[in-house]
Amino acid sequence: MTKSAAFFDLDRTLISGVSILPLGVAAWRQGFATNREVAGWALDAIVFKLFGDKGDADTADTTRQDLLTRIAGASVESMKALEAEVTPGLISRVRPESRDLIEMHHQHDRDTWIVSASPQALVEPLAASLGMTGAIGTRGEIVDGHYTGNLDGPFVYGPGKAEAVEKLASDRGYEMDLCYAYSDSSSDLP
Repeated sequence: MTKSAAFFDLDRTLISGVSILPLGVAAWRQGFATNREVAGWALDAIVFKLFGDKGDADTADTTRQDLLTRIAGASVESMKALEAEVTPGLISRVRPESRDLIEMHHQHDRDTWIVSASPQALVEPLAASLGMTGAIGTRGEIVDGHYTGNLDGPFVYGPGKAEAVEKLASDRGYEMDLCYAYSDSSSDLP
């Protein structure tokens, strides 16, 4: 039997809106972000909600580096607490049509995956709560229970997202011509 899967982008695709704002608020509550930074993320979230992602590699690189710098030295446990605070809100924002698509793919024996630039620690529990097969998110390198501020694998955005999906498809034996992908963004064209 040929295996196939459906891949779902997170922001403005699987969920309504973006994940960075609730993540930013939770980070602020736990001392990882300032009021000014959260206000900037709120503005970015509004712009993204109104105009979408234009696939700007410079903005993506800046965001990636900012997040990696911010978590450098943080414990895995502190990130789990952050994820536990954010996940219920994200679950409540899953689009009804996304839930229907996930169910349709399950009825056709397809695996379902979230594929997002968001942190693995955020997308993995969300996928589990939705009964999905799994999630591919950006992973931070961990040494001795703390994040180093470096990536552990590709930044799952643009070409990095394509690389992550291709590796997963190879590992799981998916026939890519039979797979589906859902996104709102030109950055996912690769």
